[in-house]
Amino acid sequence: MRETIDTLPDPDARHGALLAGLLSLAVLDASAGEPFAFDPPPFLGRPEVVRAATGNTWQFGGDTRHPSARLLITLAEIPAGMSEADTTACAEAFLEQIRRRRRDAFWQPETPALRLGNREVASWRWAGSFDQVPATGLVACTSITGRFLAVAFEDSISGAPQSFPAIRRALDTLDPAATEP
Repeated sequence: MRETIDTLPDPDARHGALLAGLLSLAVLDASAGEPFAFDPPPFLGRPEVVRAATGNTWQFGGDTRHPSARLLITLAEIPAGMSEADTTACAEAFLEQIRRRRRDAFWQPETPALRLGNREVASWRWAGSFDQVPATGLVACTSITGRFLAVAFEDSISGAPQSFPAIRRALDTLDPAATEP
C-alpha cells in the first residue's frame, strides 16, 4: 500500500535555533495529508504528523513484529543563518537529540550513503541504550529547495537486522523532488 507523507523536525547552540523553530507550536495530527509518496514497510503503521511553525515530522511506529522500530521523516524550512549546504549541521541536530535521550549514544559516518529516492545522502549510524535496552539507528539530512529533508530510524539491536533492510528499501521509494513547491 502506497502512503503519502507531509513534513519533519530537528537540535547545539547552532542546532538549537533549528530545533526550536521546528518544535515551536508543534501539534500532533494523525489525519494530516502528505505531500510526497512513500511505500513504508508493512510493519510500520500509518504515520502520526507533528506539525510545527517551520515544518512537519511524520512518525511511523512498528507493529508487534518490530515494536521498537521507529521512522521519522521531517521536512522543515532552513533556519536563518544556515544554508542548504549545512546538511551535516541538520543531521547533528538530530544526533544531539538522540544523545539527550540516550546518554551513552555514540555515532559515526555510515557507508554506503542512504538512498532517499533518487538521491544518495550522507548518513550517520548511532548506537546507545534507553532504559537499559540497546538500540541502533541511522540519521541523514539533505536539502531541497530551501528546506531540510531529514530521515531518522531506529530499532532494538535484536530487531535492526530485520527492520533496517526493509526500511532502507522503502526509503528508495521516497521522491524528494515531489516536495518542491
